[in-house]
Amino acid sequence: MAFRCVGSPLDEMKRLEKLRERDPESAANLVANGKLLVDFTRDGNLRALHCAAEHLEEGQVLIFYAVRMLREACATRRLDIVRFMLLNGFDLQQSYMKDVLHSVIENVDSSHSADTAQPLIRFLLDAGVDVNWQRKSDLYTALHVACCKNLYPIAYLLVLYGADVNAIAADDSMPLGCANNIGHASTLSEAEQTQKELLVSFLVENQAHPRWRKQPRASASIPAERATSSNPEHDGDPATQSKRLTLSFSSSFGIHCSIDESTDNQPQPGLMFDTSDPSASL
Repeated sequence: MAFRCVGSPLDEMKRLEKLRERDPESAANLVANGKLLVDFTRDGNLRALHCAAEHLEEGQVLIFYAVRMLREACATRRLDIVRFMLLNGFDLQQSYMKDVLHSVIENVDSSHSADTAQPLIRFLLDAGVDVNWQRKSDLYTALHVACCKNLYPIAYLLVLYGADVNAIAADDSMPLGCANNIGHASTLSEAEQTQKELLVSFLVENQAHPRWRKQPRASASIPAERATSSNPEHDGDPATQSKRLTLSFSSSFGIHCSIDESTDNQPQPGLMFDTSDPSASL
């Protein structure tokens, strides 16, 4: 298992420092071998990688270079090299590979490259990559990236694998909102507009929302009669005051409540509700 990670990157750095102190030549060879493996991967030289893996023991490839190798293989869409590395112990679940889907989708720049990227994306998902992982920079999921880039086929594939169509990223960004924003900064071609319409329609069919915050309801218009009655300028209207409830407080803390039936606003006897303690009169 040439590409199996042994320990953490910090453990590897400590081991490399000790090796440099004890055997500088071996430490230099370890680093040189890692760089050579990255070059083989970038060139797509699978045969050379096979030969190297036969002579390498577990722990002889630093995590730093193993991760670079797999990223190079994904960038060039060399599914055969990715599969070879996994068969030889590479762990896709390590934290340094959480955003591998994002990287693959970011590198898609045409409909043709989108078609060639789909088998790799499917393989990574089958291998256990988290389809809903949110990268730290903007909390985007892979679906956010696909929607921003107007990649309907890839978005369709991600949703089939359980991508959350209502995942919330930074600034309340959601996949449908990203799709709706396509074309705001530049004019879309006819083909791009068709892709956008397919993408938006697909997301809506899967219960996607453009934003997670509820929109404020429009305030109901107040009838003219209510507006007039609540206007302080009409408080002096005798017809309005004729049925007004009048409350007053007496010196004995009784509450006077009266309904003024007069039209000349003359004081009327009120009904008193005595709130004094009944036991005090006993």
